[in-house]
Amino acid sequence: LNQQFGWRSTFWLGGVLAAVALLMMLSFVKESRAGGNKRVDWVGILLAAAGLFGVIYGINQAGSQGFTSSAVLVPVGIGLIVLVSLVLYSRKKKDPALQLVLFKKPEFSVGVLLFAMLGFASMGPYFQLSTYLQSLQKVAPLQAALTLLPYTLAMFVFAILAGLWVGKISNKLLITGGLVLMLISLVAMALLLSPTAGFWVYLLPMVLLGAGYSICNTPRVSVVLGSAPPELAGSASATNNASLQVGVSLGIAAMGALFQSFARNAYFTDLKGMGLDQATIDKSVEVLIAWLKVNAGDVAAQFGITVQQLQVVITEYQSAYTSGVANVLWVGAAAVAVGAALA
Repeated sequence: LNQQFGWRSTFWLGGVLAAVALLMMLSFVKESRAGGNKRVDWVGILLAAAGLFGVIYGINQAGSQGFTSSAVLVPVGIGLIVLVSLVLYSRKKKDPALQLVLFKKPEFSVGVLLFAMLGFASMGPYFQLSTYLQSLQKVAPLQAALTLLPYTLAMFVFAILAGLWVGKISNKLLITGGLVLMLISLVAMALLLSPTAGFWVYLLPMVLLGAGYSICNTPRVSVVLGSAPPELAGSASATNNASLQVGVSLGIAAMGALFQSFARNAYFTDLKGMGLDQATIDKSVEVLIAWLKVNAGDVAAQFGITVQQLQVVITEYQSAYTSGVANVLWVGAAAVAVGAALA
């Protein structure tokens, strides 16, 4: 869909699937209600949405504005204030959307945090790798998708296998072991990443990443939901699911911002180290854009620099791009290592 009709078309597929799911739900799912006179906590839901939006929106601006800019600090600060308000509100509310009592059990607290880490450490690098393949290696969207497909297939297969292992192997061993596999995968990709790397280079790390995710997550869900009392099962499930969405959103936003920061710093540092002055470096982005449209000789003449300088700019751009993505993979690996220690 992306390759033939553009990226917007992929969202129509989600809408079609949602419509089918809605019809199936109306046809086959029986109504059920919790005991007592409970109401939907709209205030808590809106506070959570507004607070998370502020934090994620602010972090998303860091790539272009810098982490210390007001464009980042103001929305993040407002978002954090709203989230603190959510906690204070939930402490006084009779039936809040966010059940703070659940977090008194370390199994629940750590399990929910691990889910956020899984989303952060898997989807953040996954998104950057997809962009890397298409932007730097110039592969088609379909080829990029096929290169990353082993991750999804491994996740599917090992979710089934891990379901069979739960109860036979200790949860601690499964959760920690899955995180270690993810750690190995991210470190391997950070070391192997290059503009010439192809499908076979990514194959084993992608399989390990998907396998580790499912081996960790299947018993983790069992532990988290099993730690909640039956009357709070719905809130526990909702909080668990929300933590993944937060982790995924933060992973894509934060790692996108970190990638730009890492790549920009590597790019300017390398060019200055090769003796290029600031004026030439300032022109480099404009030169690169023009380079994509016409040949090297014309571009060099137009901007008043030598072909050799232009080729240095192009080469260092590729190197800096690769360095930025590799550093993002290291950040994901660090998050997974922390998760393994917590587990």
